[in-house]
Amino acid sequence: MKVKDNKKKSKDTVAGKTPVNRPLDDKTEDYRWLNIFDSTDIIIFFIATLSFLVFFQVRHFDFVNFDDSKYLTENTFVQKGLSFAAIKWAFSTSSSDYWQPLTWITHLLDCTIYGMSPGGHHITSLILHVLNTVLVFFVFEKITGMRNKAAIIAALFAVHPAHVESVAWVSERKDVLYAFFWFLSLLSYHYYVTSPSVKRYLIVLFFFSCSLMSKPMAITFPLIVILLDVWPFGRLNKGNVVRLILEKIPLFFFSAASSIYTFYAQKAVGTLAPVDMVSIGARFKNAFISYLSYIYIAFVPINLAAIYPFSFNLSTTKAVLSLALMLIVSAFAVFTLFGYKSFKPKPYVFTGWFWFVITLLPVIGLVQVGPQAMADRYTYIPYIGIFIILVMMWPDNFFENKIKKYAMYSLTMTVILVLSLLSYRQTGYWKNTITLFDHAVLVTKDNFIAHNSLGASLAQAGRFDESLPHLREAIILNPIFFEAYINLGNVLFTLKKTQDAANIYKKAIELNPKSAMAYNGYGVAVLNSDDNDNSFKEALEAFKQALIIDPNFMPARMNLEIAIKEQGPRH
Repeated sequence: MKVKDNKKKSKDTVAGKTPVNRPLDDKTEDYRWLNIFDSTDIIIFFIATLSFLVFFQVRHFDFVNFDDSKYLTENTFVQKGLSFAAIKWAFSTSSSDYWQPLTWITHLLDCTIYGMSPGGHHITSLILHVLNTVLVFFVFEKITGMRNKAAIIAALFAVHPAHVESVAWVSERKDVLYAFFWFLSLLSYHYYVTSPSVKRYLIVLFFFSCSLMSKPMAITFPLIVILLDVWPFGRLNKGNVVRLILEKIPLFFFSAASSIYTFYAQKAVGTLAPVDMVSIGARFKNAFISYLSYIYIAFVPINLAAIYPFSFNLSTTKAVLSLALMLIVSAFAVFTLFGYKSFKPKPYVFTGWFWFVITLLPVIGLVQVGPQAMADRYTYIPYIGIFIILVMMWPDNFFENKIKKYAMYSLTMTVILVLSLLSYRQTGYWKNTITLFDHAVLVTKDNFIAHNSLGASLAQAGRFDESLPHLREAIILNPIFFEAYINLGNVLFTLKKTQDAANIYKKAIELNPKSAMAYNGYGVAVLNSDDNDNSFKEALEAFKQALIIDPNFMPARMNLEIAIKEQGPRH
């Protein structure tokens, strides 16, 4: 496959360097409808300030009870801050389903600087997002040579509402961090392409490895640089496909190693859904429908939620239609490489579309991890592919007419303003756990995870009567949702409905016989519901079973010792 290139040889070609093929010459910037700013410095100031203002409210936000406990609020080791022992731990820990040592180090550093004040942790994530926005501008300004189109791509990246989750959720530090090194990898690859050398390639490899050590979603990077070889670099013109693929072997090796480790790590901690739980057919249906949902959200970013639960009742017809549409668009993207008669080649459509498709592959659900069908945070880098198509498709000669020129100028600024306002509003929902899941319940249907999380958060805030309807609704929507039974049992026990709590804990044990927490809860509830000898013996057996399952589960050990010592009810 060859991409036509009618350009004259560049100075790099004369010097024996690999030329960087740009789809448009820098002179095309002479049409001034996009010349919003006078200099690169002003562009950087504008996009950085825009992204900062949209998200600056996070400085007042709390941690949320949604993985933040795993990373910070209940992680006593991380709370101790940065040290040599902590760095060693970050590179060796298996306390997460990812190998993400650099992400752990940023959390350790935040704890050293801010302690457990959540505002500081949020500001670190915001700073990384602002840096990412600037890097997006630099990447596309360098690889396309079109300053103002690069600025608009960066502005869309900065304020798209789907990116709120990556910025406003402290646990998603890994998202903004891996993207930071991803963009540095792309910049380094640009410099390598302009003048290939071992030194420059090693720099690419270094930043790519840092990206992988932040979040393994970076594994698609080798495929993305192959897309960039097609457009805008035009490196396939010489028919050197094999050499360009061989050139990426070290990158593919790093991706393969990261993928294998992540697969076994997630399997070990139980986040990887087995085939007998989520069938191959269900995974493919969810993947095809999710791709279309992501495209919809790209253009209509409203009613976004922290969690979209996986559904086992997806329409086969909808999945088939989604697949058909994906194949049609993919075929058209390939067609744009060559053109036909009056249709000129538009290789940026090929690169943009497959950028979007490929970067979503690790999280599209073919390997199902966790209870979600899709997630806003997964779009942080993939949406750039869509932005490329939208911005680059604007014809250069379309804006020679003064009225059309300023109409498009106004439209561009209006879109950015609307997205900024939507993002500002969406960011506000991440203020705390209650507002987050209250919104999720409001904008989604049959969201048992959101109901359970809202109920648990209300209970944690002491609003027990308000929490009960949500926990019961979670169980109605998903009768085998173990966590909801535990939370409901806890609330019922707190409300002194001990017999009801015992029944709920017993159901939890039936669903998960290996839960020390369920046995401990059942033991405490039974012990407090009746003082007869049978109840006492039943409670002792429950505590003992909890300790057989988890010998280090201290609540069960303490309850067993106290029950034996006092032979009476224990709260």
